[in-house]
Amino acid sequence: MGMNGRSVLIFVYDKDHDGEGQFTDKYILVGEQTSLSQEQSVNLVEAGHKTVANQQYVYGKGEATLSIEALAFTPTDKDQKGLLVLQNSYKNRKKAYVKRAVFDGTSTSDVEYAEVVVESISFEYPDDDVSTVSVELKANGPFATEPPTIVDSEVSGSVTD
Repeated sequence: MGMNGRSVLIFVYDKDHDGEGQFTDKYILVGEQTSLSQEQSVNLVEAGHKTVANQQYVYGKGEATLSIEALAFTPTDKDQKGLLVLQNSYKNRKKAYVKRAVFDGTSTSDVEYAEVVVESISFEYPDDDVSTVSVELKANGPFATEPPTIVDSEVSGSVTD
């Protein structure tokens, strides 16, 4: 069954969020998303030997990457809080927690959580076009359907480190 990509969004845990308003937990939307890609892969280890005609493999370590693209907006915009969490996490070398979910405007479904580190943040300011920001995240383990236990002192927020 097809899925409308515009409904699949990334939320980030913000220790500064009060849990009120549209987001009743501490996960807030990374605002103005224009694109999201999620890749999960595993390294394969060669396990062939001289008596077999074809190469053989066994599973090695897994890896998951999230790539978010969003419109760049002024730092005072309320939609910037999710991006500020990711920027603070990168700047302070702290882990972040994300929730990938299908969002219908009021509730989420098909939810997966991951502990991530921010690999890169890139801003693009083209001439006579909309400015964008790209964020690359690497997961520190597999995506899970259960929310993780989070210690606020180990993560950044949108206001404080």
